[in-house]
Amino acid sequence: MKFTDYTEVALLKPRALSVSKKKVIEELVGVLVENKNISTKASAEVCKALLKREALGSTGIGQGVALPHVKFKGVKKISFVFTNSEAGIEFNSLDGEPVNIIFLLIGPEKAGEEYIKVLSALARHLNDPYFRRDLVSAKKGKEVLGILKKAVE
Repeated sequence: MKFTDYTEVALLKPRALSVSKKKVIEELVGVLVENKNISTKASAEVCKALLKREALGSTGIGQGVALPHVKFKGVKKISFVFTNSEAGIEFNSLDGEPVNIIFLLIGPEKAGEEYIKVLSALARHLNDPYFRRDLVSAKKGKEVLGILKKAVE
């Protein structure tokens, strides 16, 4: 699987501006809007759907990582956004630790196996401490893209 099929440099923001779960989700949805992955009109509903998903159980999977994700009607393709929070964000993670690395995945409402494969591949790579270390130290979107490319070579 090539992560570059689901993201681009403009969707990779190495430094989060937000300090709360709700605000960082809104920030990342804003990046999707800026890059025309979702419409401005849909952004509030996408945020609401992501927060509803979080209420079911945190997507903070531990080791400083969160993978908020949602399928949503009106979304045309699977894509993900990345950010990193130097200070850490409380995400009600499984291990109780704050989150530094956040990948937000969105896909069409009828996305099936491909959506699950992207989510699983991200989760699998995020288990690698060297992958996480490299993501945390990246200063630019191009660096993050290089790390993602290297991960699937």
